[in-house]
Parts: sequence; structure tokens; C-alpha cells
Amino acid sequence: MGAQGATIKTALEYRSELVQSLMDQGSIRSERVKAAFLNVERHRFVRGWFAMGISEGTPVWTRITINPLNPQSEHLEVIYSTQSLVSALDSIIPIGSLSAPPLVAQMLEYLSANRGMNVLEIGTCSGYNAALLAEIVSSDGTVHSIENRTDAADSAAVTLRQLGYVQAHVHSRDGFFGDSQNAPYDRMIATAGCSDLSPHWIEQLQPDGQMVIPLQYGQIDYLVLASRDNHRVGAAIGKIVGKSSFMPIQGILSWANPWGSWISPGIATITFQEQSLPEELPQNDTKTHPIRNPVHSDFYYFLTLASRDLWYCNQGYGLADPMTRARAIVTNDSFRAFGPPGAEEAGCRLIERLVEIHTQWRDVGCPSPGDYQIEFIPKHLSHSPPFISITPRWVIERVFHLEIISL
Repeated sequence: MGAQGATIKTALEYRSELVQSLMDQGSIRSERVKAAFLNVERHRFVRGWFAMGISEGTPVWTRITINPLNPQSEHLEVIYSTQSLVSALDSIIPIGSLSAPPLVAQMLEYLSANRGMNVLEIGTCSGYNAALLAEIVSSDGTVHSIENRTDAADSAAVTLRQLGYVQAHVHSRDGFFGDSQNAPYDRMIATAGCSDLSPHWIEQLQPDGQMVIPLQYGQIDYLVLASRDNHRVGAAIGKIVGKSSFMPIQGILSWANPWGSWISPGIATITFQEQSLPEELPQNDTKTHPIRNPVHSDFYYFLTLASRDLWYCNQGYGLADPMTRARAIVTNDSFRAFGPPGAEEAGCRLIERLVEIHTQWRDVGCPSPGDYQIEFIPKHLSHSPPFISITPRWVIERVFHLEIISL
């Protein structure tokens, strides 16, 4: 059949196909999340997006504008795909996006919100996720969503009101402060990469409530499912349930990165040393980044615990020495040390350190992120009992908390 005779699908048909895809891949597991995705018209929250291309080696963004009341079929196909959509830029830097539907669904499943609950969302953006939450809590519950960007907050509030989600309320402010006026909350969820948990979130959470927060470890946001530690004021406990990629949170919690290896790009480098991967780390297709392999992702998380001088590039992940600009990385098929001329000694030390950290990971059983226990202890309480005595353990100093990770 020619293009002119092809059947044009409706938004509902695209939406139904997306839901089936999310169910097939395991992102949607419950009836409440399935019903929310079927009922919420995602295209009503999309005014357009930016598509990135490359011109003479430089990223170029092209704005694609749509009419959310009457979108074209090719636009619906993109909106109801499984990809994320960049919705806002600061110059050429993305500062807002509609998250990929598989990630949105997974986070809602982890959150386990139910009818009648009071939910706080940090990061409204378009308002789509707030609408999904409103469907889940139904008219018996409430959703309070906070957005740092006033224009985004206003647009989301209008769309939610037009679609009849009167139980969803948008507030334009810094998400760090939460929303004490409407606390306590049964559930909290953040849709931005966070440098720490806000003390206000912990304070405003119900004693038996829980939150899902994308927490930054190196270059990756791991999803932390956390709850209040009811034995210590201001403390929280949690575990990692997944992996994500979000725009960094804005405001007081803007990323204060304890993992820092800022080496100028474009410097001439040579390879100093290369050795085969140990058997615990599988070799991968060279067309993909090694960290896409779940085993490499497990090791990378351990690497963030063992070192603060991380390096991440298109070829792999590993360690760096900012002083000499030497690096040692895990590639798809080897450990490789490289750097500028004169940095050979530092590069060889880094590869020895990388091997040492791998040995430590192997000796504790090659754990995955979900195997660890996590505690967030306010810094002013960090020397007060009770304090965990489990070993092995690692400590990450975040903005407001000491994060204690143990096996």
C-alpha cells in the first residue's frame, strides 16, 4: 500500500502500542501504572523538542514545534516512542527533558504509590509525570509537584488544569525545600539527578513513607529507594533499585561533585600499558560503551566507592590523575593506561590501582549496586551513636549527609 493509502494511527493507538512495549520489556508490571500510561495523553504535555545534529564537529540543535491539540502522525510516533525528548536548552546545554517512558514507568513501579496517597514530586518539567501520579492516586489523593523554572511550572499547571487533574498542584520554587505546607507525604519522587537527599525531604516524609531519588555516583544516576530512619532524627536508609540518566537538579542541591578529574580534552596522548580484562569482566561489542554491560555497570559503581578520581570517556571508564593527565580505563577488551608524554609512571600506577580495585570487588563477591545497604546520616550526627559497624563499608561525603555504604 502506498504512503497515501496508509492508515493514520490515532494518539490512543500509539499510546496503546507504547504501553504494550513497556509491558513486554518489564518496565510496566502493575495494573495501576498500566492504567495511568493508557489514560494520560502524553502529547498534550509536549509543545516541541530539540533534535541534535552535528555540523562540522559541533552539536547543532533544531527546534521541532508541534500543536499539542492537533499533532501530526509523525510527531505522535516520536512522542509515544521509548526515547527521551530534550525540551529546554541553555545555549547548547540541555536543561529540561521529557524522560524516556521506560524509565518513567520503572520509577513509578519502584515508588509503589496507591490511591489516596499524598505525593511530592521534585521536578515537574512538562507535567506529564505529575499527571501519571495523579491517575495513580486518583481523586482521593493529591500530588504536589515542584519546578525550579517558572515558565515550565506555569505551562505544566495550565495543561494539568485543562486535562482535569485538579488533584495535581504545581509550585514554582527550589525543590530543595520540599513543600512543608502540604506535608507529610506518603511518597516522594525526584526527576533530576541529585547530589544528595534534601534534609527537608526526609523531614516531610511519613514515618512509613518512601522516596525514589536519582542519586549521582560519578557520571551515572543510580535510583535510590529510601525511607526515614526512625531511630535517628534526620537520617535515612535505602538501597539502589535501578539506573538512570537525568538532567542535574538546579538550586541549592546543584551538583557538588566529590568525583573530580577535570582534564582538558584534545591533549596528545600515547598508550603506556595494556592488559587483558580479568575473567569477571566480559568483553563487549566495540560499537557500544562497556558500561552498557550490566557487569561493567556493577564494577563501575564499586569504582565510585573506592576512588574519587574517576574518568569517563567514549572508550570506557576508569581512573585519572589530574596532575599528570594520565588515565587508566576499562575498555571493551582491556585495561589501558594512557596520557601525554612524560606521564608514563603515573599511568602505570593508575592501572595498578585499577587492578587492585577490581581485585577488591572480586574478593567481596562482585556485588551489584542492589546488594549494598545505604545510610544517610546528617553530618552533625555522624559521630554520634548508633553508627554502623558493618564491614566492609565506604563513606561518601555529600552536601548535607555522610552516605555510608555497606555490604
